[in-house]
Amino acid sequence: MCIKKAYLLCPIILIFLFVNPLLLAQNIVTNSDFETGKIGELPDEWQDQKEGGAEGNVFLTDKEAHSGKQSLFIENTNDEGYIHPNKSVKISPGDYIFSFWAKSDKDIEFPAQIYNEADWNILFDTSCSLTKEFTGSIQIGLTSQGRLWLDDVELTKKMEIKQIPQNIKIWDTMAKKRDIGFKPQDKSKWRLLSDDVSNIKGDLAIENNFFIINFCSELGNVLIHSKSGQKRAEIKPVRLKGKDIKLTKCSILGTMNDSIVVETHFSNEDINFPVLFTIDKKQIIEIKSAQGMGGISIYSPIEYGVVPNFISDDLIFDPKYYKEAINIPSE
Repeated sequence: MCIKKAYLLCPIILIFLFVNPLLLAQNIVTNSDFETGKIGELPDEWQDQKEGGAEGNVFLTDKEAHSGKQSLFIENTNDEGYIHPNKSVKISPGDYIFSFWAKSDKDIEFPAQIYNEADWNILFDTSCSLTKEFTGSIQIGLTSQGRLWLDDVELTKKMEIKQIPQNIKIWDTMAKKRDIGFKPQDKSKWRLLSDDVSNIKGDLAIENNFFIINFCSELGNVLIHSKSGQKRAEIKPVRLKGKDIKLTKCSILGTMNDSIVVETHFSNEDINFPVLFTIDKKQIIEIKSAQGMGGISIYSPIEYGVVPNFISDDLIFDPKYYKEAINIPSE
């Protein structure tokens, strides 16, 4: 039996188990999560600096962490000068976003900037457009007494959509989704995005004529809602199923062949899995997951499942004969 066409009212999901790392948005800061290095010492590839008489400490700790198991602790014990870690990075021309996670045990102001190491001028503190390559120094620290924990420092190229593909809409839900339900009237509170898709306050949602896919950061789940009825599919990595996870990163990489490519990271304190979703104007969602994820879990009522084979016959799974969960190998 050879079936090359299928007509479904719900989305068709194509799954690929490996992602070329070059397809992901590149954070040019190495050891940005501070997971490499010994507790009580500086992280690998980072230095510390005390300017103008500043006193204190900069070292790795496992007492606090935004993701993973470690963060960078900064303590200023006097009100003089500036104590900070610094990280040297080579930056090519382009538009960049500088971001990080910070925590303190009191209200505190602190500088965060990137200097040009050649002439020590401040280049930018949140975002900037650069016209030529240079080597910069990332500096985040304290100029007064206090304590600060840093994690997940990122410097990534800013993504702007030149033209959104026809019949596709990009939404900011304006609030983090707390449940898996969806009603059409929910969109009345959402914000439609056009060219700048980097500043999302809630969750990212992509809509075409057949479904709405919602990247729920707090739920750690990707939900696909069919527009033809109440059907819903929930997607997450097999290895993280049943665990407390979040989507720690969700960004649009750009457009490709009338499709939108979204990168998201499924994470808990031990694991961080990047996944690419390619969404076009049809009923097909392409998923590419990182090596070592162990596969993708899809929870949904389905009419039947098709595993396409572009050389020989397709495999068709009928729920009547597979009432329990089934694992389909990638080979």
